[in-house]
Amino acid sequence: MGFKNLIRLYSLFLLLIIFIVGCSSEGTAENDDQKQEDDGDVITISFAHDAPETNSIHDGIVNFTERVTELTDGKVEFEIFSAGQMGDAADYLSLTKNGVVDMSYHYPAYTPSEMPYLASISGLPGLYPSSKVGTKAYWEFVNDERVLESDFLSNGVRPVSPLAGNAFELFTGGSEIKSPEDLKGMQIRSSGGVISELMEHFGANPIQMPIGDVYTALDQGVIEAVNTAFDGVENGGIGDLVKFSTKGVAFGANMGVYSINEELFQSFSKDIQEAILTAGQEEALYAVEVLLEGDLAVIEQFTKDEDVTLYEPTEEIKSQWSAAYDEFIENKLSKEHLEMYELFQEKVKKHTD
Repeated sequence: MGFKNLIRLYSLFLLLIIFIVGCSSEGTAENDDQKQEDDGDVITISFAHDAPETNSIHDGIVNFTERVTELTDGKVEFEIFSAGQMGDAADYLSLTKNGVVDMSYHYPAYTPSEMPYLASISGLPGLYPSSKVGTKAYWEFVNDERVLESDFLSNGVRPVSPLAGNAFELFTGGSEIKSPEDLKGMQIRSSGGVISELMEHFGANPIQMPIGDVYTALDQGVIEAVNTAFDGVENGGIGDLVKFSTKGVAFGANMGVYSINEELFQSFSKDIQEAILTAGQEEALYAVEVLLEGDLAVIEQFTKDEDVTLYEPTEEIKSQWSAAYDEFIENKLSKEHLEMYELFQEKVKKHTD
């Protein structure tokens, strides 16, 4: 074989090697791209809350997560951590902010320093006529520029589903509470925030604790009364301890919110963001109905139970409670917080039939 032919053969051999290597590299790159696409097909979001799985709050969260998965055609799934697996109820805002969990259900009343606007009005008596109206107003309120920046974005989170709960009543192991005067000196479970201030205004001693801790506290006499909604009696498992209950006093209410880590939220495409927010609004109104059903079930139970006194105040006594609430709001709220109260009332009027 001549020298030129040898060179030609060698060149062809090199070209063949380059072609094979090139195809192999291209195939690997395509496979890597495909793997990245496959890995990115499903987004898993962690969602933490403090309620047990038998609680209506957990049912609502499951409903929300399933709806997001449906709206995103399966692109988003959730891992739910219930029953305080990730920390105490007061920890969930910071856990979400710091990315320990992606989403959580938390209560602004538990974090007044971080959420001053919401904590200052969350639970004020007479804030809204019904949970449904309150929840619609709540959504607009948390998305007000001042509230959104102060209570959410500055904490690295974004509101997804704000929920205004049913009105709170007062439950005891037998002591009667009929007028504001009866609260003086009593040890009462409080959800915190402005409700604690309201109790102190009436001469009571508020003890802040999650609803899951009230059974032992009431049973052992650490507290004399529990301030919660009727469905909270079921959630706290204290039905067998309650011997006296008000109905119509409306001593505050609980206001919670689903929040998502803001950095994570901004990393999502617009369609996923919209799906999360849409499901959040739907879930809030769904939860309202669930909470109402829970309230009515406990009221029916107490009505039938001869060992429980279900006290409905007369119109005269109701006026005493209303006057006491008005006095607190007018004289105890700071100017800035009173502005927030009035802003919320504007939202309520918009949605009141």
